[in-house]
Amino acid sequence: MADTFAPQSAPPLALASWWHRFAAALIDSVIMAVFIAPILYASPRDEETGFTEVLAIEVRNPAWPSEMAILALTTLYFGVQHALWGQTPGKRLCRVKVVEPTTGRPPGPLNAGIRALIYPLLASLSSLTALVSFVDLLWMLFDPRRRCLHDIAARTVVIDLVPSESRGDGRRGLLLRVGILVGCFAALAVLLVLIAR
Repeated sequence: MADTFAPQSAPPLALASWWHRFAAALIDSVIMAVFIAPILYASPRDEETGFTEVLAIEVRNPAWPSEMAILALTTLYFGVQHALWGQTPGKRLCRVKVVEPTTGRPPGPLNAGIRALIYPLLASLSSLTALVSFVDLLWMLFDPRRRCLHDIAARTVVIDLVPSESRGDGRRGLLLRVGILVGCFAALAVLLVLIAR
């Protein structure tokens, strides 16, 4: 499996590990949950389950305006930040960046927009949203450039901005990572409980 790639006329860049990508995605998910929670809270609820299926976009679905708002908000959050800087707050904290493989620069508006839209669109086309998420995430474990399906569609890669030897992979680094994950899951659980009320 290739761990580096070389953009044209630049030194090789290290591909981000699955762990750093997962941690960045988790942090961004918690941030997005803060913005999405009020939309979900205000949207019509299904009487049987208490919630409508997120992104099950149908005109006869009474929650479709809320679902479109969530789709737009998610696309703007990821698309704009990736186009301008190649990073979201989660990626900044985890020191990874989305770039074009040929230049090593942020992907620009078109590819960043494709990258931001592909995942929610794939999820909305299927009632198996969790399976689509799982396949998208697992794809990077088998791709030689560690790309998810949304990376392949947008022709991007995610790089590590800090050399692996200086990341502090000792016990303290592991405890910090576990602490970040537990904190993110706790914040997400609190938000879900608040939405359910």
